[in-house]
Amino acid sequence: MTSKTSLSAKERVALKAAINRHKNRREVIATVTDGRITTASLLSTVDLFEVSRRLNIDVDAVCQQVAAQTFNDDDADPQDTAQDKEETMTQDMTQDTAALSVDIEAETITTKRRIAEALVSDPAVFHETVRNLVKEAHKPAETIVQVVEVEKVVERIVEVSAPPAGSRPAHMPTIIGDVTIEHVALAKYDAPDAPAPDLTYVWPEGTRYALTKVKRGQPVFLFGPAGTGKTSWAREVAARTGRPFVRISFHQDTSGAAIVGGRIPDGTGAFPWTDAVLLRAIRRPGTIVCLDEISAARPDAVMILQAVLEPNGGLTVDETGEHVRVAPGVVFVMCDNTNGRGDTTGQYEGTRRMNAATLDRPTATLKVDYLTPALEMDLLIRRTGIKAEDARRLVDFASLTRQEAGNGTITHGLGLRRLLAMAEGIADGASYRTALRYSVLEGAPHDDLARLTALADVAFPK
Repeated sequence: MTSKTSLSAKERVALKAAINRHKNRREVIATVTDGRITTASLLSTVDLFEVSRRLNIDVDAVCQQVAAQTFNDDDADPQDTAQDKEETMTQDMTQDTAALSVDIEAETITTKRRIAEALVSDPAVFHETVRNLVKEAHKPAETIVQVVEVEKVVERIVEVSAPPAGSRPAHMPTIIGDVTIEHVALAKYDAPDAPAPDLTYVWPEGTRYALTKVKRGQPVFLFGPAGTGKTSWAREVAARTGRPFVRISFHQDTSGAAIVGGRIPDGTGAFPWTDAVLLRAIRRPGTIVCLDEISAARPDAVMILQAVLEPNGGLTVDETGEHVRVAPGVVFVMCDNTNGRGDTTGQYEGTRRMNAATLDRPTATLKVDYLTPALEMDLLIRRTGIKAEDARRLVDFASLTRQEAGNGTITHGLGLRRLLAMAEGIADGASYRTALRYSVLEGAPHDDLARLTALADVAFPK
């Protein structure tokens, strides 16, 4: 524990360099600053002391090196040195601005006095005084350059300011170890709201490769028929690694503002800024963000997503001036029924052909297809407890519907969700026909009913 309460510019640079050499710096900095900052270059003096304490860095020893002139600026990040110079400039300019404010206040008092004196004098004197004051008021400002520079510094300060009240997440996850999935070691987090793992989930082909991208913090894209487990893949990665899971479902009415946030009345007459789902998600380290049905997103929402999908991405909130960087470990999983190139089957209304810039963001693209009959049967048995014969007949029926969908005679084949719904009904005592009616037929497209009924006669004869 150090006894120091302040640091010189040289000591700040040296302490930041010591922090930047530590392998766990990003997680600790994010924890101390509630995810607002991920680099030592932007830390305040108070946060520098706290981060140093958590990383077991001896502040006094670092300062002694500076005093003994054994610390070399070459060891520091150039951004640190530049920022400390900027902070010194900010302090000087703040003092200049304060002095300027005093001068303005004095001039205002003088102007009021001159007007008062003119009012009690001859009317001609009064009019002449007012004309002179108007001329002086229209003179060009002599300190315009200095004012612009102050605005630049203020802009930098706003960028690293704390998020508005009500926007900070309650818990900032931290890494507590490692976990291996499909032979890939991933960071294990301690998010209390992480979803519960589903140990019956079957990882699709290509998962190992996709997880190597997750490990690097890069976005991945999963596509395939409805009900094949794309969203479940993202949720399961979050569950097995103890991460927060956020699902954003897109449709034609999902605007950019709806996922970023806005000003909402608080009952007192004020309209404070409130984060929406995307901003809340990217503030929390390690969050798995599932962008579901992304091809249905509106263009304004897609432009926002591009900003956070790129490396070192982030968003600037125009209303507050805050720049929110994507927190360390946040990973985006894009899910869709199409591969982003458009729906060639006519089965998925509302999807759009995605632009090339968006499709260039993910570093791995996986097609998630139906499970093999054997795997599907095993999953139904393990998850619902139905008998093997019941599972076989359900899977056979689903296979028939998928063949028909491939031939274009019905709109959709049965996905895993519909199969599980039927299996649960049978486990609860329903007949095949009853489960089929209420889990499939009542919600099926009208044009598919006749053909689905005919297929049911084959799979579940009366």
